[in-house]
Amino acid sequence: MSVPLQGLLDLNAQASLLKTQQALAVAALTTAVAAANPPAIAKAAARVERIRAKQFALDRAQQALLKTAKLILAQTQFKAHASVQKTPIGFLRSVATPPSLAHVAVRPTTPGPAPVYVLEDNFKERQALVQKWQSAYVLKGPLARFLKAKGSFQSRCALTLIKQENRWIAEIIEDKSSSKPSSSVFF
Repeated sequence: MSVPLQGLLDLNAQASLLKTQQALAVAALTTAVAAANPPAIAKAAARVERIRAKQFALDRAQQALLKTAKLILAQTQFKAHASVQKTPIGFLRSVATPPSLAHVAVRPTTPGPAPVYVLEDNFKERQALVQKWQSAYVLKGPLARFLKAKGSFQSRCALTLIKQENRWIAEIIEDKSSSKPSSSVFF
């Protein structure tokens, strides 16, 4: 996710340059039309179209990076969900809550092709990948004849991306467990 995100943000300089060139080309076309100068109109119109073609090509690259980032997020969420479902201990059964789909927390600054993308407000929270699960336990085996113990606890873990220098790294922003002591021990 961090590589496509950085790639998308790296394209902002090119998107900004094309937006400026587009505005200048449209202004030149407007001036040529106002002057009723056919050669200048043709030249300015061709320039507007060349810039528009570059914007559409850049927009396709931006959309590909966004799709890649979304795919990486979905795969990561699926792997987290699947790993919670695995039972590491014989007496512990975990059930993961289906995750809400994470999204790439960026937004375009303007409508149209090849916009400049910026991080959404509260990026750290909005970009978070959250996994919740509940684990239930029942004491089994030889001790179960003497001790009766059962209970459950809920857990939640959340990661987000933070930028350090020129790299994006994952940071744990939440790691909680809350016990529901329906546990009872009898001798």
